[in-house]
Amino acid sequence: MSAERFRYKAFISYSHRDAKIAQWLHRALESYRPPKHLIGRETATGPILKRIGTIFRDRDELPVAADLTGQINDALADTQFLIVLCSKTSATSKWVNQEVINFKRLKGAASIIAVIIDGEPFASTRPGQEAEECFAPALRYQVAPNGTLIDQPAEPIAADLRPGKDGKRMVKLKIIAGLLGVGLDELVQREALRRQRFMTAVTFASLLGIGVMGALTFNAIQARNDAEVAQERAERQKSQAEGLIEFMLGDLRRKLQPVGRLDVLDVVGERAITYFGSLTENEIDGDTAGRRARSLHLIGEIQDLRGDVAKANQTFTDAANATAKALLADPANPQRIFEDAQSQYWLGYSRFRERNYAEAEQYFSAYDRLAQQLLSSDPNQPRWLSEAADAKRNLGIIQLRQNKFTDAANAFELSRDTLKKILTADPKQTEALLNLAQTHAWLADTRKNQGDAVSARGEREQQITIYQSILDRDPLNRTALRNLVVAQKDIGGIALDMGTSNEAIEHLVRAAKSADKLVALDVDNVQWNEIRCRTYLELANAYDLIGKQDAAIGTLQTARDSINDLKSKNADIPMWLDILISRATILEARMVPESQRKSAINSLRRLTTHLTEKRAKLPNDADLRVLEQYVLLATGDLLNKLGNADEARSSWSLIVQSNVNQASATTESAVAAMAYDRIGDKRSGKSIANKLYEAGYRRPDFMKSWARLNQ
Repeated sequence: MSAERFRYKAFISYSHRDAKIAQWLHRALESYRPPKHLIGRETATGPILKRIGTIFRDRDELPVAADLTGQINDALADTQFLIVLCSKTSATSKWVNQEVINFKRLKGAASIIAVIIDGEPFASTRPGQEAEECFAPALRYQVAPNGTLIDQPAEPIAADLRPGKDGKRMVKLKIIAGLLGVGLDELVQREALRRQRFMTAVTFASLLGIGVMGALTFNAIQARNDAEVAQERAERQKSQAEGLIEFMLGDLRRKLQPVGRLDVLDVVGERAITYFGSLTENEIDGDTAGRRARSLHLIGEIQDLRGDVAKANQTFTDAANATAKALLADPANPQRIFEDAQSQYWLGYSRFRERNYAEAEQYFSAYDRLAQQLLSSDPNQPRWLSEAADAKRNLGIIQLRQNKFTDAANAFELSRDTLKKILTADPKQTEALLNLAQTHAWLADTRKNQGDAVSARGEREQQITIYQSILDRDPLNRTALRNLVVAQKDIGGIALDMGTSNEAIEHLVRAAKSADKLVALDVDNVQWNEIRCRTYLELANAYDLIGKQDAAIGTLQTARDSINDLKSKNADIPMWLDILISRATILEARMVPESQRKSAINSLRRLTTHLTEKRAKLPNDADLRVLEQYVLLATGDLLNKLGNADEARSSWSLIVQSNVNQASATTESAVAAMAYDRIGDKRSGKSIANKLYEAGYRRPDFMKSWARLNQ
């Protein structure tokens, strides 16, 4: 039936508690402009026009009148599609249910589009989960001509707005594809083309700016050296060059960094340093020294992203020397304090990446002191509030890495509250939103280590919601996209801990696909490749734990290929890459066929020696400690399969010995419980296992030990 015969293209049915989402969807649909090449095409839903058409939403469309029911029915009769916002609230709304019944009687079920907001579809059919139902009865069942429900299930078409699912952008495009009668791919490709054009324009402008900066730099140098040129002109040229540098280190960097253009950012930093190198000592004042330091920070960051850790550390050290000297000359100047704070951050970050937590904490503590100094100078300045929040979050990360969970949680909560103060004044401040999302991520890790998987999942869901809100406004923001991949991976890990294996696989597969797309945007970005590798290792581990060996082996091979690529980009093996290699080695040993078990044991023993050497230098590193315990667990399992029961028991016993007097995180406690199970110490193992079980821990490998310990 042609769309021109309807007054409304779609009718949005919703519970009033879901009004905000209804308002967003209403605006998103009515403001959408179909691609030009589609306009005029005849589809099953009618010809595609320049606009989708009018969308009916009862609050806005109905006048004040007595007969609201009659007017709603009139609107339903004059509507081509029904969009139902499905939530636990709308599932129990008699009005939503009646609107679905009336629409089905008039038009049938084919023109109904469901949008899941919260809850679970068809949960009412699962004992104990009835309250989670998100579909109204009329959506779940067929409707007879007289308006009664019949005992025949329906299968509504649904988009999913829940955290970790489709996201606002994809939900909008799915609905629009249905309304227009076109394939989703056509609209997605159009959006991708638009983003690519924007990126090209930004890159062109960047390169043009770099060219202009080069010309200004040349003129500034010439002006200084030419005795016939007035000193005023030289100063003017210097001011112009540094003004452009300020733009490139500020506004341009903020535009390029989220889209992942390391190549252009690299040129920006190098050109800036070339300019500063051309200046004499007398021409370098405090502001010029600060700009030079920011250029070095940028160069060091790019070097780190490309995997050149040694060069990055030297660059950050050079920047710190410069900012310390400038601060000493002008100790009360907030800008000089800020610049030195950034140097302390980057020095701490480089040590953190190398697992050198003692030195990292020193630099991050210095960063925190400087940030508090800035905040005391102007407590309501958003810039200083942001620095204070960053500093507390970094300290929390170091505390978390050392299993100081209470201290870490306190630091993260302070960071979160400070960021919320910024967002109260400006709710759409992207940088503050990104930082808030990351704070939720670290709080999630802390809660997970404390054994509170439910709270951990809640923190991750809040994180994902923030990223999706940013990507809805700015699909090119690669920072949000990168961190969304990590959040999807980690929420998959939490689901695995909670025993919901199918859901875990779903999240991890989605994260792996997103990671593939991320790396395709910039194959030289080492950090993005690292994230992709971590994601595939987590997915391989999940497949292995639920017994899908073929999928596990194939996924692990993808991770191994990624590891080999990362090794080729690093002359030395940094600690983070060493951790990835170790995890892959353990997974391979768990999956080897019987004929290769002896070889796998030898590999694990070499890894044990390697980790012991690392632990001697970094005794408080939780990641290394957990890896060492998993190596011992896998070694014992293989020895036991080969009939070497005594050697196996010795390997497992080392695990429980290493956990004595340790502030154990959830993962370490679970490994200890599994080791006690294997050596037959039911009393010790049961105590640990039941405590984890009561907290909701249900990871598949742990559950096997828990069952045996409680027999």
